Amino acid sequence: MNRSHTQIQHTADAGISAVAPTLEDLFEECALGMFGLMYDFEGTTAEVTLQVTADGATREELLVNWLSELLYISERDDLAFCEFEMINLSDDRLEGTARGLPMVEVELKGTPIKAVTYHQLRISHDRDWEATVIFDV
Repeated sequence: MNRSHTQIQHTADAGISAVAPTLEDLFEECALGMFGLMYDFEGTTAEVTLQVTADGATREELLVNWLSELLYISERDDLAFCEFEMINLSDDRLEGTARGLPMVEVELKGTPIKAVTYHQLRISHDRDWEATVIFDV
């Protein structure tokens, strides 16, 4: 199974649906989807690499905290992230790498995301891992 994410329609917010063969890949794909809603990365190359950690009591909380931490760092440091790699993922903590470039070097293509929500949040595993995430815009 290949990794993928698609934008889903939501009345007032934005969302993604992601599919991946592993939970680590799913977390990476959700991050790609979130930043892909906001920025056009075609023809760009990541220039900055940062280590990112997040904690959570459940998979869902861990996903929200991972995406929220990425969004916070992005806003704080004026960076647009376009590459992600899980280094370590356990039941309640993750360590990953985010690579990106200054926002001034990327074209904004969508509405900026204000927050990651728990609204309609879903992580499931049947044959592959799947997630649905809604963002406040």
